[in-house]
Amino acid sequence: MRNPLLYENIKKFCETALVFLNNKAIEGLPFRTKGKIEVEESGGCSYDYVDEIDWDRFVRTNKQILMEGDAYKAAIEAMKEDGKISKHLDMLVGSPISSRSRNDCHEFLQRMLALLLHEQKAISFQKNIFDQVYGKMEDYFYREVLEYRYLSLIENFQMESGKIELAPKFSIIRISKEDREEILSELITYPLIDLPASAFLDNQYAFELFIEAPKVFGDVPANAQTEFLDKNPTKKFDEACSALRLFKKGQILHKIICSKPKYWQPFDYGTSFSYSYGRSFPGAQYVLSNKEIPNFLEVWKLYQRTRQLKRKKVEIAIHRFDFSYEKQTFEDKLIEYIIGFEALLLPNVNQELGYRSA
Repeated sequence: MRNPLLYENIKKFCETALVFLNNKAIEGLPFRTKGKIEVEESGGCSYDYVDEIDWDRFVRTNKQILMEGDAYKAAIEAMKEDGKISKHLDMLVGSPISSRSRNDCHEFLQRMLALLLHEQKAISFQKNIFDQVYGKMEDYFYREVLEYRYLSLIENFQMESGKIELAPKFSIIRISKEDREEILSELITYPLIDLPASAFLDNQYAFELFIEAPKVFGDVPANAQTEFLDKNPTKKFDEACSALRLFKKGQILHKIICSKPKYWQPFDYGTSFSYSYGRSFPGAQYVLSNKEIPNFLEVWKLYQRTRQLKRKKVEIAIHRFDFSYEKQTFEDKLIEYIIGFEALLLPNVNQELGYRSA
């Protein structure tokens, strides 16, 4: 621990608070309904809706009384006296690639108490779990950068390997059973329009990307936002998908992107989802064997070097090539291919060749 005095004061508050809340629990605990999915080895799933204790609501309901105790006041003072924590208080905090929030030490402390109750699943104080929760809180305040994990589901894709590393912190992975169950459970608890939860049952692979961003206090500088344009996860996933398509046949695509902080943050509200609405049509499944992986990685390196040159002709050709995957008929696909070839092979000044090609 970095601040022993802070640790002792927050520990004392949590012990005192749990004694009080244990008595309040006799009056009844608040519950919320949550979806729970279990993915089966056969590829199907079983699901149910279960009631679980809403610890956040329980703490909020009793916060006024909790704030009156001496232990609470001592914990608040210890937080204000810690330089790393005090700079977060009453200030917009976040990163160039995340939402930001303005909070005070009261909200931080109540959020930590709710997390402790959630992790313990009981009101009796458990020091080993408290130490873990306190460590997460202290790590957040002392951390200079925030890191996020992005998953983009690859539809109609299979590979023999469990993981292919495309770059540091960027891979193609087989989604773990735990990840799929967590994502699916969130989707049935908080259903999103047009976001097909069935896709996470039918497809087991995804692009995985970790992005670090500096913690920002107050307004985000314009140069910080510009710096992270090249780290845009959608752009990374689009490039990897294009490279796979160029390497061999197969009707693969990625539409769903899930994102979540890698490390605990006080106001982490679960997985965020984004979904592109481009059309897709069935086709041959894309299968990448272990023998093909070295050759694909060579193509991937060449592809990246080519894209770094930022040639307009190449950008147009790749855009048209990818656009063909949204076309249903061979005739429409062929038109996109020809436009891509024209962009690559015909000089801009020679309109006659363009007419002849058309």
